[in-house]
Amino acid sequence: MGLVVLFFNLTVKHSAGVFLAGALVFVYMFVYMGGGSITYYFSPLNWCSVLIADKNGVSAYPDVSWIITVLCIAFSVEIVALFIFGSKKIKFILDTKEEI
Repeated sequence: MGLVVLFFNLTVKHSAGVFLAGALVFVYMFVYMGGGSITYYFSPLNWCSVLIADKNGVSAYPDVSWIITVLCIAFSVEIVALFIFGSKKIKFILDTKEEI
């Protein structure tokens, strides 16, 4: 969750990460309270529970390999984007503080 907030704060706007984190928590609560087993595929916060992952491939919940694949792809895209966009923005912030 922290990497998502940092990514959107550096690439979009300073408050965008907080709003996205709030939306992810809302999706988590919707899925947890009764969205159905198919909706677990779209809620990364629910994947943190070991009980959700389908270990044997017999239920409608996402299996472990799918969860790990999606998380690895998401983290790698965020890290690459942070190196591309974040370094420019951090350099700009550091440059403006030196002028003051």
